Amino acid sequence: MAGEALFRNNPMAAEAEETMECLQEFPEHHKMILDQLNEQREQDRFTDVTLIVDGHHFKAHKAVLAACS
Repeated sequence: MAGEALFRNNPMAAEAEETMECLQEFPEHHKMILDQLNEQREQDRFTDVTLIVDGHHFKAHKAVLAACS
């Protein structure tokens, strides 16, 4: 392609191509992560700590508790 030839034959263009960054945004990513962690907790998957409050047991993920403390 013509554009590819431009990059191959132009050292400055090739250098610019190497430093270009790609940015993708996932505005709902945090919700997806929390939904998955909650689903795992509800299914008692990967929970690694149990909190006991007034005789009630709450399974949890240590990483979530640490991140929120």
